[in-house]
Amino acid sequence: MRVIEPAAASHPTAESLRSIWEQVFEKSPIEFSDNFYDLGGNANLADAICAEIARVHGCQLPGAAISHAPTLEQLTSLLQHDPMPKLSPFIQIKPGTTDPPIFIAHGLSGVVEFYKLAKHIRTSHAIYGIQARGLDGKEEPFDRLEDMADYYLAALAETYAEGPYLLMGYSFGGLVAFEMAQRLLERGKRVALLALIDTYPHPRFMPAPMRAWLFARRMRRHAATMSEMPVSSAMSYLGRGVQRKLHLAPSLNVDERPTTSLATTMPRVNHRAYRAYFNYRPRFYSRAIRFVTTADKTFFPGNPETVWKRLAGDFEAKTIPGDHFNIVTTEYRQLAEVLTRFVEKADVSATK
Repeated sequence: MRVIEPAAASHPTAESLRSIWEQVFEKSPIEFSDNFYDLGGNANLADAICAEIARVHGCQLPGAAISHAPTLEQLTSLLQHDPMPKLSPFIQIKPGTTDPPIFIAHGLSGVVEFYKLAKHIRTSHAIYGIQARGLDGKEEPFDRLEDMADYYLAALAETYAEGPYLLMGYSFGGLVAFEMAQRLLERGKRVALLALIDTYPHPRFMPAPMRAWLFARRMRRHAATMSEMPVSSAMSYLGRGVQRKLHLAPSLNVDERPTTSLATTMPRVNHRAYRAYFNYRPRFYSRAIRFVTTADKTFFPGNPETVWKRLAGDFEAKTIPGDHFNIVTTEYRQLAEVLTRFVEKADVSATK
């Protein structure tokens, strides 16, 4: 996994970039070692920075590159490469000194998240997020989970071929990690930890009674949400739901945005990932699955064992406070505690 090394702060480009960051973040001073995400960075701000870099320096940098170079030092170094290097799907979100590293798979958006969560996982293992192909606007995103897994494993083989492996994934990312683990086992590799965070296959691959229960529950939630909206907003909400069900691509004003902007690439990646989610049927996994579920249920089954126990050689689930969304945004500390214990218990010896 290539980490972009810092460049000298004295380089002329560094001061120009600092001026751009201070303008975009509306904050001064910003230090060369400050992290984009610690400053409150998001996809919109990444696009704004890259647009300004294109205007000032004439360099069309994809918004996704900010994840690979999240400090001014690293971004300065990245801009000194001509041509721009091919970026790895693996992005370090927490440094570490102990092998093996931990890999956390991306969700439907494809972007690397979980920076705050990673900081609170108490471990000496480095933690990497996995970023989806296609976010740079230069390659087509995948619409099959199997292809995603093969792509990430091919990249992994170049830098960490032997294992053992520590894999995690939240929601859709759990299915990505699950398929990666399946393929590693098929290739004779050892998966020391597979941790799924509130992850479920598409309901059409669940038992019929559960599908009916989930459908009724979701309709009640949607009806309650729409009842609190103005009519026009409720119709728009309904239309987006139909669009997702029919797998229709969102309409994009691509002519008004650079093809490498996250505003353009993220919806495309999300659409392809949802198609992959819809079609992916999990196979039996002969090793252990460690699972985290939430006390407050949203659209998912109340008991994950009804889905996953029949698909795993061993299954252990832990319940934490919160719901599907806030456990990785604001209430991540309890999740970090559970993941810390999972990592501590994982056998990372080289023996298969």
